[in-house]
Amino acid sequence: MIYVMPSILEGWGLTATEAMQSGAALVTTENGGVDDFTERNISAIKVPSRSSTSLARGIEKLLLDDDLRQAIAQQGHDKVQRFTFENSYQLFVKSLLCGLGVAHEK
Repeated sequence: MIYVMPSILEGWGLTATEAMQSGAALVTTENGGVDDFTERNISAIKVPSRSSTSLARGIEKLLLDDDLRQAIAQQGHDKVQRFTFENSYQLFVKSLLCGLGVAHEK
């Protein structure tokens, strides 16, 4: 029901996106790797890195408020739906063509 990502630094939060895809509410530190797919208190509970107290409070918040936990889980699930192979492919092709000075239409 709740996935906790206590990392200090992440390049990309792959396990967080997998948990969100599976319907878990995310409690994460501000580690950089989750910024592209989370919004504070909307699709995840984000707390400062290196603060076990803040992390515990974030977890406790979701354990005590089931409506909030479900809302964050749903928003997180919806947010990661945009990360598909097709979308990644289209962005890749667009960047290649842009580098060549060619317009790209999907």
